[in-house]
Amino acid sequence: MDFWEKLYFKPMKIVSCWAGQWPYQSAVERTVIRILLVSAVGSQIISQIAAVAEHSNDLDFFMELVPPFVVELTCFTKMINCFFFLGKIKILLEQLKENWEFFPSGRENELLREHSKFGFQISMLFLGTLYGSGFIFATQPFQTIILHLVLNSSHSIPHPFLIPANWGPIDPDKYYFPLITLSAVSIYCVVTMLVAIDCVFYTCSSHVCGLFAALGYSIERFEFNDNYRKDDGFAFLRRCIQIHNRALEFTSIMEDVLTFNFLLMLGGVTMAMSLTAVQMVINFEAIVKLLKNLAFAITQITQLAIKCWMAQRMMDMSLNIKFSLINSKWYLATPRAQKLIGLMIM
Repeated sequence: MDFWEKLYFKPMKIVSCWAGQWPYQSAVERTVIRILLVSAVGSQIISQIAAVAEHSNDLDFFMELVPPFVVELTCFTKMINCFFFLGKIKILLEQLKENWEFFPSGRENELLREHSKFGFQISMLFLGTLYGSGFIFATQPFQTIILHLVLNSSHSIPHPFLIPANWGPIDPDKYYFPLITLSAVSIYCVVTMLVAIDCVFYTCSSHVCGLFAALGYSIERFEFNDNYRKDDGFAFLRRCIQIHNRALEFTSIMEDVLTFNFLLMLGGVTMAMSLTAVQMVINFEAIVKLLKNLAFAITQITQLAIKCWMAQRMMDMSLNIKFSLINSKWYLATPRAQKLIGLMIM
């Protein structure tokens, strides 16, 4: 079975393929997917810019439009960033694959699997939250129409749009359903572009935590001895340093690939959350709009919370190596190995 077909990596692979960001896709396939995504989302951005120009003096209109516009712009920038770092993403994935060879069996391998499974669960939670919120957001016009029909209102059926837009020469009433379908598709395109690189982060960060956990377990269980001629403890510690440096190198590549994405996400989410909160207060009595803004707010908060937590988790697991060295049977090691342990703890 192909390494990337394992359960732990399927969410990352599938969503990356949908977004045209999987390094092992053919260039033609990636290009076609990106063109379709850019076309779908770009049509929404252009229509929103036209709407802002038409209602330039309407502050409420502008505030309603800014949060989704910021998210869409962030998606475009993320896609461009991933395009330039596609080579490094491939290096990252190749190193992830090679790192499994450090612990091919035993409890250490089980720890790698457990942490990879945790990354899978976090990815699925993240995907479920964002795609679920996207569904609530994308079906808001249909909810309004269904509510109108259920209540048997004598008024004409409303034709609300997801986001205020100006379609230029296209008649929005005549082509309402094609336009609203295009808007719904673009929402899912935006979500896919958002989650693709994030799933890479969750998978890779969980893998790094697994490496640190397996390394710590191996250190605590190693049987040191004071045999000067065959100093297995010293050789073992040298190997541990190599694995730890490999994990740090892996996180360094992650930093190169993801730092700009996180900067964009933090700035975009902060701005969008502020304006979304204002919209929720303004539309508190309008249930449909409140649900739409609530789904949008939950999505933003979930993104920020999970990323911060996963990053902190990596730092904590790295620091735990020091405590594993302290809890090891260092007192049975040779003086040379003990000196090396002292340096490693520092």
